[in-house]
Amino acid sequence: MKLKTSLKICVVLCTALCFVCGCNKTKGDKVDLIRIVSGNNQMALPGENFRAPVKVELLTGNIKGFFGGKGRRKVVPDCNVLLKIMSPDGLIVEGGEFKSDVAGIVTIPLKAGKRIGDQYLKVIEPKSGKEVTLRMSVGIEIKGSAQEILANHQADDDIEVKVVDAEGKPCSNVPVYFSIGQNPEGRKTKAGISAATVLTNAEGVAASSFSAGGKTGEYFVDIEVASPEKSIFFRNRAVKMYGIDFLNVIITVAGGLAIFVLGMKLMSDGLQKIAGEKMKKILQLFSQNAAVAVLAGTIVTAVIQSSSATTVMVIGFINAGLLNLVQSIGIIFGANIGTTITAQIISFNLDGLALPAVIIGFLITISKNRVINGWGNTVLGFGLLFFDRYARFHSHGSAREIFDWSEMCDVMLPIPSIERQREIVAEYETLSKRIHLNEQMISKLEETAQTLYRKMFVDGIDKENLPDGWRMGTLGEIAEVNSGKTCNDKSDKKDNLYKYPVAGASGIIGFSVTYNYDERLMTIGRVGTLGVVNRYHAKMYMADNVLIIRS
Repeated sequence: MKLKTSLKICVVLCTALCFVCGCNKTKGDKVDLIRIVSGNNQMALPGENFRAPVKVELLTGNIKGFFGGKGRRKVVPDCNVLLKIMSPDGLIVEGGEFKSDVAGIVTIPLKAGKRIGDQYLKVIEPKSGKEVTLRMSVGIEIKGSAQEILANHQADDDIEVKVVDAEGKPCSNVPVYFSIGQNPEGRKTKAGISAATVLTNAEGVAASSFSAGGKTGEYFVDIEVASPEKSIFFRNRAVKMYGIDFLNVIITVAGGLAIFVLGMKLMSDGLQKIAGEKMKKILQLFSQNAAVAVLAGTIVTAVIQSSSATTVMVIGFINAGLLNLVQSIGIIFGANIGTTITAQIISFNLDGLALPAVIIGFLITISKNRVINGWGNTVLGFGLLFFDRYARFHSHGSAREIFDWSEMCDVMLPIPSIERQREIVAEYETLSKRIHLNEQMISKLEETAQTLYRKMFVDGIDKENLPDGWRMGTLGEIAEVNSGKTCNDKSDKKDNLYKYPVAGASGIIGFSVTYNYDERLMTIGRVGTLGVVNRYHAKMYMADNVLIIRS
């Protein structure tokens, strides 16, 4: 009864707290920040759509919660923004009014104009006057980025820069400047490029090859285009490449994993030294009720950081007759919930506490007192748990550790326009109709061929008045007819042992270890499926329910 009353009080308090927090007033949803979500720094040729629309997010200032603190920003929905194109003929905005959606996101589709070079677009919120500037480039195209390269090796593909004029025609003899930018090795990097300055060819393309340095990480190749004679200018564009030192990656990952597991073990052992006996008492106390048993299992596992230890204690209690099956199931369920607290602890950004915790924990472990020593192991394990973050590495693809939100937003997906999507659907429907029509035509042709064959060679034959040069004969005069043999060793699936197809009356009926024919021949079903004709030219095993015809 007391438990039910306590639960009711908790529910009422939580509801009241949510109500109070939910009633916290905002600052009139005034825009304090316009954040670029995706679509900045794109490139397109004149008259083409940029690969992805520009997306910006409208945010308020920091709004404090019920308990104070620094607060956090909130999105501003249903808010109009103004667009200002610095060069009117450089960018074309597709659409009319632009307003933030329920998530505070404003989506702006853009098309390249006829002005070649870097173009700038300002997104302005008129009420607050807040604005943000985006850069888009018209008349340039870069290929060969985001390649994965082994350390101290050259990339498979060159970095190609294509420059065109306002009409989309290639611009030749335009100087393109390549240089090594930010990289994990610093100024003394071994990364390099084959040519620092390259003139575009007749196709408007300038190419230079990239070689990675000796460290794993992200390498940037800075590209600039400048031709005063042709009034073509593109300021620095960074092309990202990925260098991978596999030996370093393996050592780093193995070392980081070892430190992580050691930290988990020390933390778990320390907590069990501190609260091992108390946890047993808590389990016995709370396991009297199935629902509370789940809560007890969750709390105990969260504290000792080991669902295995909780399970072992439960098994011990069952053997001792202190717990029954229903109570133990509840605790085990709770242990599976409590073990997820480990992942939550790891997700906290506590890198700055790692080394101090390691030092303090090590000093405490010197104590001979069991409880104090347990606290030392706990603190030391906590430090090692977060110290493994220093063993991070940067690469790409399946070996990549970090893929943050900004990079996720910059992922380009080739999504065609709605008009092009409708064209694709129409083409697909046309092809489907043609395939269906062809199938109907083939069916009609087969019926016609069978009718003609029957009329010429079955029903319409006059044995007394055959055409000149014709005569009546038997199949055995022009072909050899044999029967197949029973296959005693057959499998339904093909593998390295059963690799020869077995031909039956209806077709391939399995696979055999051996074969009995390896030549061009025909088969006719003689048992079960009658009259089905198949042609083969491979190593086959002919079963006993077919007739084999060889010329």
